[in-house]
Amino acid sequence: MKIQKKVLTIILLIVVLFLISEVSKVYAVMSPTHPNEIRYSRGVSNVCYVVNSSASAYTSYVNSAANGWVHTHYGDNPIYMTAVSSTVGSHMDIYADNLSGRYEEYYAYTTIWNYNANQLSFSGKENYWYAEIMINKNIKQSTYILTHEMGHCFGLTDNYNVDSVMYYCDAGNAKTVQYCDNETINYLY
Repeated sequence: MKIQKKVLTIILLIVVLFLISEVSKVYAVMSPTHPNEIRYSRGVSNVCYVVNSSASAYTSYVNSAANGWVHTHYGDNPIYMTAVSSTVGSHMDIYADNLSGRYEEYYAYTTIWNYNANQLSFSGKENYWYAEIMINKNIKQSTYILTHEMGHCFGLTDNYNVDSVMYYCDAGNAKTVQYCDNETINYLY
């Protein structure tokens, strides 16, 4: 009888530990990740973006990524994006170049700028006026890469949630905007 109680207790403990680990996984997927509080000064309800002629080969990826942020299928989402033909008044400028030096291994990178055209830091406290994405022409691109970089434009930072499009490297599970990414946008805006 004592052995049966011990076995039953051990089985129950294993089941409880398993359930806790599964709940933790769900929470990690669903919880917003917002390590900083910076965002577009003008909000995200009408983000105008322009694809510079240097990046014209990537226009379909850019448009697909923009569409993915606008139509997340997760309910509320304040993002609306419009493609424009000039950098005048745009919130997000997309360029491409053969990157070298410290950016040589990057698929792309994002920079943020204030109203006076001074580059800002993502770890800073100042909200920003516009963002630029620089695509590396030396590396094969995808919609996922542009979706990830647009996330940076919206104020999201790299994270360690493999189920987020903002996972810090391209080995994550998510290739499109996920619930946790959408919730972070809702938190910021």
